[in-house]
Amino acid sequence: MSLPFSSRSMIALCMFGMFGLPAKAQAGALSLEEVLQSVDSTFPSNIAARADREAAKAEQLAAEGGFDTTWKTKGSWTALGYYQDQLRVDSVIERPTSLWGSSFFVGWRYGDGKFPSYYRNYESLDAGELRAGANLPLLRNGSTDRRRTALQRAELGTEIGQLGVLQQRLEAQRAAAGRYWSWVASGMRVQIARDLLDVAQERDKALERRVISGEIAAVERTENARGVEQRRSQFVLAERGLQQSAIELGLYLRTAEGQAMRPDASRLPSDFPAVVESEPSSAKLAQEAAQRRPEPQRLALQRKQNAADLALAKNQMLPALDLQLLVSKDVGHARVDRPDLKDPVLELGVVLEVPSRSRRGRTSSRLPRNHPE
Repeated sequence: MSLPFSSRSMIALCMFGMFGLPAKAQAGALSLEEVLQSVDSTFPSNIAARADREAAKAEQLAAEGGFDTTWKTKGSWTALGYYQDQLRVDSVIERPTSLWGSSFFVGWRYGDGKFPSYYRNYESLDAGELRAGANLPLLRNGSTDRRRTALQRAELGTEIGQLGVLQQRLEAQRAAAGRYWSWVASGMRVQIARDLLDVAQERDKALERRVISGEIAAVERTENARGVEQRRSQFVLAERGLQQSAIELGLYLRTAEGQAMRPDASRLPSDFPAVVESEPSSAKLAQEAAQRRPEPQRLALQRKQNAADLALAKNQMLPALDLQLLVSKDVGHARVDRPDLKDPVLELGVVLEVPSRSRRGRTSSRLPRNHPE
């Protein structure tokens, strides 16, 4: 015995939007929208995907912290020794930026006491020395560095997390819709099996009257009794199938606390929704899936992450060549005759660092592209 539409066919039609739900469902009937809403809010895999998305946002926030302003202060006092009673304080506020890896700083320095001639630069006027400067990398850490790469990966990771939520949501909805229509189809089977059993029982009553009247032999009613029991067994099997379908659907239909809730048979819809005449072509469906499915978009973002890792590894193999600028000016009055401390100072410097082997960069460039640094 078969239904006008098999459960597999109904699930497929639901997945591709071949029909719409009735405008107004019967009172108390469980609708597909109610199941999908429950899946979105309470299904464990969806909750886990949203937690992963929040973790990706936290990683992005941590990566943005690499560009936070830092304040460092160092103080020292020489209590014993020939050059005793030296007091030095050095305070610097530094801010790294994403502008070609440059960083800027402002600071204040104070030095008082007796200093040897080769450390006379430690001394300052009585109000200290104000200074500001910048560091601009020309080769290594110029086009990219660890801070910017970590931030780029974290930003892409946030997008990947969002797509992960969408992908998990689609998978859960697809599975839930399949279970829902399987439950509806099982309910239809129970109804058909019940109707067939009723027909067989009515026929048995009619045969009983004919046997009593002598119109037919009693053996014909006995043969019909076999058919009645067969249909009763089919009805029991259909009810068991409905119970199994309800249990499977209950995994997706959950309470607000997340507990599985098996739907009652009284909430079965009265019929399947009407089939819509227009049917999109498989080519159009494939094209829309390629554009809208999250999997290709996630792969593209992961590829960008790998490209950022590779660019960083290649950059770290370059020598470091940094251009530095420093402007300083002492303020206040000199405790001794130091006219050289009253003039502003402008310093330009170049720092060159050449690694001997660059093993870190070469190793990173050979790692699998999904390898976390």
